Amino acid sequence: MLSLMPLLPLLNLLLLLPSVFSQSSTPPSASSLRRDADLALASSDYSSALSLYNSALASDPGDPVTYSKRYKFYNRVSRLPKERLPDELKGLSQEELTDLMVSDLSGAIEKGEYLNKGTYQGTKKDKEKASIVEARAELLSKQVKCSNAIKDYQFLLSLPPASMEILGSARTTWSDSLPRLHKCVDLSNTLTSLVTAVPAKRDDRRIIDLVTQLLELLKSSPQSLVRERVSASFRVGTVDAYYSAIADLGHLIKSFPSELDLLELRGTAYFNIGELSGAQSHFTACLKTDAEHKGCKKEHKALKTVKKKVGRADERGEKGEHKEAVEYLMDVKKVLEERSQLPGKSMPAAVLADLYLIKLVKELSGFKPSEAVALGREMVASHDGPESLVALAEALIADEQHQEAVNVLRAEMNKFGNEVPQMLKEAMQKAEVALKQSKEKDYYKILGVARGAAKSEIKKAYKKMALQWHPDKNADNAEKAEKMFMDIAEAYEILGDDEMRAKYDRGEDVTGNGQQGGGGRHGFPGGFPGG
Repeated sequence: MLSLMPLLPLLNLLLLLPSVFSQSSTPPSASSLRRDADLALASSDYSSALSLYNSALASDPGDPVTYSKRYKFYNRVSRLPKERLPDELKGLSQEELTDLMVSDLSGAIEKGEYLNKGTYQGTKKDKEKASIVEARAELLSKQVKCSNAIKDYQFLLSLPPASMEILGSARTTWSDSLPRLHKCVDLSNTLTSLVTAVPAKRDDRRIIDLVTQLLELLKSSPQSLVRERVSASFRVGTVDAYYSAIADLGHLIKSFPSELDLLELRGTAYFNIGELSGAQSHFTACLKTDAEHKGCKKEHKALKTVKKKVGRADERGEKGEHKEAVEYLMDVKKVLEERSQLPGKSMPAAVLADLYLIKLVKELSGFKPSEAVALGREMVASHDGPESLVALAEALIADEQHQEAVNVLRAEMNKFGNEVPQMLKEAMQKAEVALKQSKEKDYYKILGVARGAAKSEIKKAYKKMALQWHPDKNADNAEKAEKMFMDIAEAYEILGDDEMRAKYDRGEDVTGNGQQGGGGRHGFPGGFPGG
């Protein structure tokens, strides 16, 4: 007879199999998944933690605790560098992570009925519920959803006295937040009305100011507001506005590195203020990622044309071929003026070519200051703005029209009220110093050199003037020659010394007698030139 004893272990195992299969087919509970997620998070295994929190919510979509746990997970990883984030979060911006946090806080509030006063019983759990509502209010304010944030805070402030006793000093924090949020609502409403106004009635400088106030008030930088300020800055189209756009676009590019249109915009801003190297680097970076990017490709082509012509103009200018240099620059001006008719391509300060022309006219001996003034006035007529006025003022100073330079700048400054651009303030200081010196003793005029003259030019001019006015060579006009001789010596002693020249240019006393240009210095520094 066949014995069954050796088969008993196998039979027992077969009897156990249905139980094993039954246990393995039972999915883990939301609470166990949440515990595993907490352990993974504690060990910085962020990918596993996120996967487990997601599974816990899929297992029980109505559990408010899992929503609040996942919110805390997002809040923690939002401070990590991109490379440490789970793969599914690496492509998200900070604002998109904030959206996820608000969504989970709202899920916890809805499923847990945290906006139902009846669920608050004056216990320690009230504190946890209120902290979830408070966290959502704070994030909503950073998203410029200030009206919704106010509703959350007002609910918290209406909780029963028993709950308030548990919550302690939090009430004061909530109360203090309300005035700031009400101001946010007012600013946001005004901004919306300006942004949606017809172009003819849109005040872009006011839009920039409102956005700046909101960013300072909220102590955050919502990308929607930053983008709005960039758009307004481009429409204003001044150098200051473009620099503001460049700064804002830098922050946006860090948050959205794959958005090539941002690189194009920042490159265009650099192009528009004549910083060609900055424009070049941005267009190149854009085309390196996408060689067929339409905007970057077009801007890069225009930039190459301008750089080529400007380079040739510089070469001609250095060789003293001033007329040829101007011809190249007039070609540049034509290219840029055609480009300036396109949206977002306006060139401040009479376009780049005019700035080069002014520089040539002021600094190269082949042109007269009066020609610079004529160009400057033409520039202001076609491109009104502080940059144009500053260039015109510099030309007027070179042409010794100091009072007119002051008048021109003062009229421009009055347009800005209490918010005068720094460039206008600096230009006015320079013009006032030049005006004051013109009424006393103008050392530049004595030596016959421009205010921007190089040190070598000053030394050369001083030697020439000293020889010309040496008393031994002017016996028939000795009194005038002696005075001129001493003035030339004094002028060179001041302008030939870098520190003294800087003080003189700032309008400080350099004579030692309490007033500018009062005389009192005698003899030629370093000896008489050529004698």
